[in-house]
Amino acid sequence: MVEDALHEAYLQGRVQWPKIRDYVEPAGWIVIVARNKILNEQSRRQREAAGAPENLPPVPQPGPADAWEAQDLLRGWLHQLPPRHAEVFQMDREGFSNEDIARLLGLADISVRSYKAAAKSRLRQLAEAAGFVHPDTGRRPGGAHGPR
Repeated sequence: MVEDALHEAYLQGRVQWPKIRDYVEPAGWIVIVARNKILNEQSRRQREAAGAPENLPPVPQPGPADAWEAQDLLRGWLHQLPPRHAEVFQMDREGFSNEDIARLLGLADISVRSYKAAAKSRLRQLAEAAGFVHPDTGRRPGGAHGPR
């Protein structure tokens, strides 16, 4: 499993090389990606072993068109963010910890948290402007008076 994860991370690093070559430790990025792949695989195996599928209630899955549309929207919105905010947000989505992001990009931990918060806030604004609603309440975040 470790060898496969390192191989996949190396291949992903080759694809991402134009972006990661400016990192403080580009080889560290590959190691961290491999570590995250191993952790994700272990977590997946634990979930599969935890319960038999016949005992679980059926979960409605969105159609592939919905997932592709969501990815396209997110990609478009990420281009509207400052480059560093988008990069930190994307690394967070890939499973990097704040400490890993800070070390790889040569930033302070507080800067990483600030960039993530700013990116999430701006993405939330873009989603609201596009007419998306909060899934739990069915209303836009902020209630009738709008966001604070």
